[in-house]
Amino acid sequence: MSTFTELSEQFFASGGTGSTLQGDAEAFDSVESAQLALFYRQLKFGPWIGSGPRVATVGGRRFTEPGIDHALPLSTFPFRALKLYPVSGDSQAGLLAAVSGLAGKTPDHAFREWSPARHSAVILARNPEDLAREIAQAAIGIPRAFETNGEWKTPGGSYFTASPLGQDGVCFLYPGIGSPYPGLGADLFSLSPPLLDRFEAMTRGQAHHYLHVDEMYPHGPADEASFYRDVVMLGHCAIATSLIYTWILRELFQVKPRAAAGYSFGEAIMLACLGVWPDPVELAQNLDRIPTFSTRLHGPKDSIREQWGLPVGAKVEWDSWTVRTTPALAFAAIKPEKNVFLCNINTPGEVVIAGERNGCNRALERIGASVASPVPIPVTMHCEATRGEYDNLVAIHSLTVIPEPGIDFFSSAYCRPIDFAKESPAHTTAEAYCRVADFPRLVRNIYATGPKIFLELGGRRNCCTWIEKILKDRPHAAVPCDLKGQPSEVSILRALARLVSHGVPLQLEALYNPYPAR
Repeated sequence: MSTFTELSEQFFASGGTGSTLQGDAEAFDSVESAQLALFYRQLKFGPWIGSGPRVATVGGRRFTEPGIDHALPLSTFPFRALKLYPVSGDSQAGLLAAVSGLAGKTPDHAFREWSPARHSAVILARNPEDLAREIAQAAIGIPRAFETNGEWKTPGGSYFTASPLGQDGVCFLYPGIGSPYPGLGADLFSLSPPLLDRFEAMTRGQAHHYLHVDEMYPHGPADEASFYRDVVMLGHCAIATSLIYTWILRELFQVKPRAAAGYSFGEAIMLACLGVWPDPVELAQNLDRIPTFSTRLHGPKDSIREQWGLPVGAKVEWDSWTVRTTPALAFAAIKPEKNVFLCNINTPGEVVIAGERNGCNRALERIGASVASPVPIPVTMHCEATRGEYDNLVAIHSLTVIPEPGIDFFSSAYCRPIDFAKESPAHTTAEAYCRVADFPRLVRNIYATGPKIFLELGGRRNCCTWIEKILKDRPHAAVPCDLKGQPSEVSILRALARLVSHGVPLQLEALYNPYPAR
């Protein structure tokens, strides 16, 4: 009799390249084994793209990944691993009673009884033992949160806030071109398998190219140094992963943004993911077609070489550094240098400087910074050296525009919403690349218009980390969709837990009926 472990090991031993998993008809819960093995195959090797039907066969019985051939679709497994129990109450006593009442209940039962109220909390648990432990912790932690007007959270992801901020809306925030990393979102499509078909259709048969499956989900150890050398590939991957996060949060769970913004290239991703540019593939194709991101500002940096008067083929000695210092001190340190620039202000105490190598070294000596680290992707954006590529940047972003009503799309060039009646997003985006990326100013201006919850839809959680420093003395919530080292299922559910407790309007039905009958 084949166990789940044996079935999984058999599949992994094949290199994960086949489309069929064979097992014993009397295997332990054979349907479940097929589901688990296919899910873990995705978790380890990434989504099956462009390899024909995604099928598991156990004892001659056939189970397909979209799940339409069997009553237990593969899509049901991932959201069954970690379970979300929402509870609510109009008072502290009512909420605690609802939490205590979860004992012995299924997540479906908890969901059917739940309705938004003055206070909401979420318990995350994998099994009855987890549930009992989280309930016991809630009995202590939730009263303390009420006393301090603060929050309660556990390592397992359960969450409650006594000061919900959802009434002011949510800002969708998109990180930059450096947000992807090998393994990011390996199981994202398994959260809702129809999204894989949609992604493949949108990319017109080029899904493997635009997600760069071999580089994003290598079968062996990842070479991160080489991964970050191809900026066009990073752009493709950043667009693709942020788009999938947006589909999941905005369409599957019906989270509606009041505002949206992006960090650096994240501004272009924002416009593509939220439908202002309705065909994200056009943006990806322009990255391929126009040499700005491949050779003009990255790679050989031909645009910089020409501006510096270097001969054809000469190497551009360009460095980029993240420095823990204030913008004022950084600006004073680079002022004597002709070809060194203050490019990014991440927080009031962290900046990025970039430019000619020896000049950067002299500037770092003047700052006397105790902590300075090289940027994995040499930054040639957000400075006057970028302006020589302005026309090409406009061309890359000259796409069909369909304004999305009800959302304030912030331009980082001007730190205010784009006026689509008067401004072209191609020009506002190009201008943003030619100016210092002042992230604290952008965040504070968004905050002043209402939204106090920032939902980061992309890899890592750099923007959330910076926001926590920028708004440290003000009520806010910085919520990442990705937690590196955790499955996407865990990251998404932890984000949903926080949104629910903050009173953000959303729909959770997809957790309990993830693949409705057709």
